[in-house]
Amino acid sequence: MIKVLYRDIESVLKFNGGLCAPFRVHRGVRQGCALSGMLYALSLEPLLIKIRENVQGLVLSDFTGNLVLSAYADDVIVFTRDQQDINILNRITDKFSMVSAARVNWGKSEALAVGNWGGGLPVLPGGLTWKRNGLRYLGVYLGCQEMEAKNWDDIVEKVDSKLHKWSWIKPHMSFRGRVLVLNNLVASLLWHRLACLDPPSGLLAQVQSKMVDFFWDRLHWVPQSVLFLPREEWGQGLIHLASRVATLRVQFVQRFLGGPPDLVWRSVASCVLKRVNNLGLDAALWSFVQTDSLHWLLKEPLVCGGRLDVCSSATPGLKEALIQMRMVTLEQLVAAAGPELTDAQAVSSALGVRSVRLIQRSLGLWKQRLSTKEKGLLLLHGRGEAETDPTDDFPELHLHPDVLDLGGPLLDGCGSGSLHSMDRRILYANIVKTLNKDKLKNRENVRVRLNLEFCFYKATENLEAFKQQWGHDEVLVKVTEQGEMKAAAWLL
Repeated sequence: MIKVLYRDIESVLKFNGGLCAPFRVHRGVRQGCALSGMLYALSLEPLLIKIRENVQGLVLSDFTGNLVLSAYADDVIVFTRDQQDINILNRITDKFSMVSAARVNWGKSEALAVGNWGGGLPVLPGGLTWKRNGLRYLGVYLGCQEMEAKNWDDIVEKVDSKLHKWSWIKPHMSFRGRVLVLNNLVASLLWHRLACLDPPSGLLAQVQSKMVDFFWDRLHWVPQSVLFLPREEWGQGLIHLASRVATLRVQFVQRFLGGPPDLVWRSVASCVLKRVNNLGLDAALWSFVQTDSLHWLLKEPLVCGGRLDVCSSATPGLKEALIQMRMVTLEQLVAAAGPELTDAQAVSSALGVRSVRLIQRSLGLWKQRLSTKEKGLLLLHGRGEAETDPTDDFPELHLHPDVLDLGGPLLDGCGSGSLHSMDRRILYANIVKTLNKDKLKNRENVRVRLNLEFCFYKATENLEAFKQQWGHDEVLVKVTEQGEMKAAAWLL
């Protein structure tokens, strides 16, 4: 197929509005062809394989294998450990250049030194110099706080510029058209950065305010929290930036816990998570439910607000002692207290807590939070009759929107569901209602309220007052010559 597509191909160049004569193309890939990206990736893979095989790269604790490189098209990051890695990398790229005629553009390359280099920094090829503050990769500045702040320097100006380009036609646009512009052309300026970085305080609120102002001509006839709801729920589907960011974060947890077994970045994420407060926890940070898996039961955290976190109602200073002495999981507690969680003296000695009585009270609280089946699993494990299986699936987590006790038609439709299988649209819709619940609770449906108001004013033969209150510029309703109310299309 590739031979057919690339046999006897010709291209033309455009100069000053005119096309040159066709000429034969004997090497390279065609610009704009859907196949070009895949062909380039295939041509680059031999180089990447050679680098993976010969460069030692970054060695992380609790990481299966070394971290050598990350590649996206022609943007490649290589992790080097010492001068030997640099020399090997230089030789590999030189040989690849001789074979393929492709060359490294050292002028557009950057080198970032991380950590302490006792023997001095390695010498770089191509006139490169080491940086300490950070670098830019795939359009995102990474590094120190000052470097990461560059990601947001011109965001507000870009949003203003984009909105200004559409301001001349806005009076002729429907509300639906305005939402399409805001969601697809304005909010999209943020997604690439927000997928991996948290924005500065107040930035999202500032951009959101500009988006809402663009939606309305002058007066804001409907609270913006209603605009964020989908059209089928009496909203306009305007993107809520804070909810979208929260959805991105929850989706990360979805993929980390329930993604495919060969997920490339899971091992790296696990190494990073284990360094959170130096607890050594990764997936167990979200292990808050009863489980039939002995493996995940023993991984249950005793801190971080988990199901077995009794620190707030137990011994003062217990949390600090658990973290300091690295007894932060049920497995570590069982190792000291036994499978029946009865050896308070051993736990007291391990934690350096003098009062055995207070430790006994804490053990009692932990046992209360374990189910009968879980206690049985611990006993079987203690007798050697049950073994842990690291391949067990992570316990299924259920999300419950914090709006179930609130009333109002605009909060209807929220429901709980499995974190592993919840669709991103449902997840986003639930987060929108949760973050805006205070403004949506007990709020009447706009269409219902308009109908009630219209019936009242019509019965009192005072439709002019109704038009003055609700019919401004016919944004919400129009009163016909026959004295009937016609709601705006976006309310239907």
